[in-house]
Amino acid sequence: MAATDFIERYAGGEYQQVWQELIALGDRVREEPYWSEARAVANETMRRVRENVGRLIPRLEHIGYRFARDRPGLIGDSQPPHVPPDGNEPELIDDYERRFGVTVPLSLRAFYEVVGAVDLRGRHPDWRGQQDPLQIYGLDMTRNDASGWDGPVEKIFLCPCPLMKDGYSGVGPLYLEPGRAADGPVGFEGGSMSFTFVEYLRNAFRWGGFAGCVQTEDEFASDWLELPSTARSQLAADLMPL
Repeated sequence: MAATDFIERYAGGEYQQVWQELIALGDRVREEPYWSEARAVANETMRRVRENVGRLIPRLEHIGYRFARDRPGLIGDSQPPHVPPDGNEPELIDDYERRFGVTVPLSLRAFYEVVGAVDLRGRHPDWRGQQDPLQIYGLDMTRNDASGWDGPVEKIFLCPCPLMKDGYSGVGPLYLEPGRAADGPVGFEGGSMSFTFVEYLRNAFRWGGFAGCVQTEDEFASDWLELPSTARSQLAADLMPL
């Protein structure tokens, strides 16, 4: 098997190793013989994300979870839990990059093109504390945010912090910095997390769609994030690995 057979290795179960190698390539990931394979890995990763979201939505509804969309005013305005792409994303991303002088990391580009947007915010009547439901803005929000920058865009916003998702004042949105790499670390105002965008999604599905329930060394995601263990097991069962 050639060193560049990333998609074959990824499909064979080398999920973390393949993404680590793609990230280690830096800018070279956008050159052949790497680029085609890297695109294939990113698209397959996000196909799995989309499949997992499609499995989680009915599971959450089945256990009594009410999405914010179904309860107006619950946590402010909300889109449906999943808004698929409409097919125009490649051209719109290219236009965004030209207009604002940025390059969208491969992982996020694939998310926009394959998944679209996700908003699992909501409430369960029996759950307490904050759960940090998975929410990733769609390309329309990304483009709107960019219009407020003076000069090249420095941050691509992903979602609100866990407190803001729950209707409280927080530390500001999570973001990726633009760049030519395959993926990049997730940051927030005043600090950064210890995982990349793909790892952030991977962690979210390990916890049944509730991204912040992962313990980190940062105070940003610590003990106050809660998810009942029974619910986690039900929701995370048989989700596709990333």
